[in-house]
Amino acid sequence: MVYQRSASKVCGLSLHLMVLFRGTAGSYQAWADAVGDSAYEFENLLPFFKKSVNFTAPNIDVRGGPAIPYQSSAYDPAGGPLHVAYWNDYLEASPYIRSALQEAGFRETDGIESGSLLGFAQWPATVDPDAMVRDSSETSFGRQAIESTTLRFYIGSTAKKIVFSGKKATGVMVETAGITYKLKARKEVVLAAGAVRNRLAPEHRLKADGNDSSVRHNYSWFQASVQRSSSVR
Repeated sequence: MVYQRSASKVCGLSLHLMVLFRGTAGSYQAWADAVGDSAYEFENLLPFFKKSVNFTAPNIDVRGGPAIPYQSSAYDPAGGPLHVAYWNDYLEASPYIRSALQEAGFRETDGIESGSLLGFAQWPATVDPDAMVRDSSETSFGRQAIESTTLRFYIGSTAKKIVFSGKKATGVMVETAGITYKLKARKEVVLAAGAVRNRLAPEHRLKADGNDSSVRHNYSWFQASVQRSSSVR
């Protein structure tokens, strides 16, 4: 199966039609079992999912149509900065689609953001609830970081490989506009990559191989394309 993945300034959020989606509890359990690390189980990831999202409940008065079932426990009122809401447009074809799915044996579910995708539901979208325009990783996480931290962005750049001194990570080779250069790390090199076409070894495996660098579980929004070093398996 081929997974289409975008390349954007901060994260791969530009090709998924603004749908907020989380995997199933079973898929995360399989991931945890495969790497021998319970940190990847759904219940352990859920606090990070909730921390990232600023959820707004559907406005039926404006939207029209029937109520949308959802689980409020899948979100945190203090979450953010990525806005998530339901579109204020009710499609006239929706009742017919619902009837067809029910006739086919599917049931409507409220658990699509709580680890269960069995059934059908209306997906929430990464949109500003007031303006009803797309809220991207750049306009949410990126803008927050620019305004409140000293984080520096390297636009249009690709991380090519991790630089090691012995078995300690000391920096990253980066390419911008065809020019390759090295960024030195003062404390550590943190890898943060997506689940598709990226392979990060669990911490215990890196330590077993004698690596001195600290590898943290980073469930952040930043996504980099990292060429695997022979010292990172």
